[in-house]
Amino acid sequence: MRIIREFNDYYDSSAGYGIDMSIVYHRTCQTFIKEKGAPEPELVSAVKKLIARYNDQATPIESDTYQPFYVGFCGKLYMGLFAYVDQAGKLISHYRAHETKDVAKPEFYWHQKDFDEKTLKATLDPQSLWHFFAPKIVTLEDWFKANRGTEPFEALDLFTAHKLVSFCVIGGIDKGVQINPCLKDLRFQKVVDSFTAFQEISMFISGVLGQTENPIITTSDRDLAISKGFTQLSFRKKPTKRQCSR
Repeated sequence: MRIIREFNDYYDSSAGYGIDMSIVYHRTCQTFIKEKGAPEPELVSAVKKLIARYNDQATPIESDTYQPFYVGFCGKLYMGLFAYVDQAGKLISHYRAHETKDVAKPEFYWHQKDFDEKTLKATLDPQSLWHFFAPKIVTLEDWFKANRGTEPFEALDLFTAHKLVSFCVIGGIDKGVQINPCLKDLRFQKVVDSFTAFQEISMFISGVLGQTENPIITTSDRDLAISKGFTQLSFRKKPTKRQCSR
């Protein structure tokens, strides 16, 4: 597979000799978002419905700092957590992230082992413990246990309908759907290693999406007939002398 790219990603190094150069991945990043007063893009609507279906099988998290984010990759939807941190590595409430956007950056987490023991056992939202209905998910450890059996969600129809290889949604669907994001920035290598990612993309493009460098050229019936030497009279009776003299 040959990658035409505007940025590097973690699986690029897996390209080597013996690969099928007729398979081409045009990795151009683009964001689809609902603009004010405009109809919602079809892709955004489809991804919103997909995330809602995924969340039906997952356990949500209630936290001022940690939020779920989603990555679509080769026909499947994956969920992780992200949080904003300042330059010192201190967590920032996502409600205040826009106030400190110059110094805040998102950190992405996929597994329980991405956190130390103290962070895993810390109460996510101390104020919620005083509510009459205390949440079942109190710590990150609780959340990971609750979602341990959650599998990546199959979403082949969406990928084929919109000719997608990968996309992500970070901070809610109102922030838009980004297609062909830099997966390295999302630490997706913790989910799918570089060799497997390259192979999956190559097989997905060639086998599922059916995209190759040289698309099949379709020719109109008229152009096809001319190329075979036929004329407009080829399938008609030749006019008689009487018809010609009229």
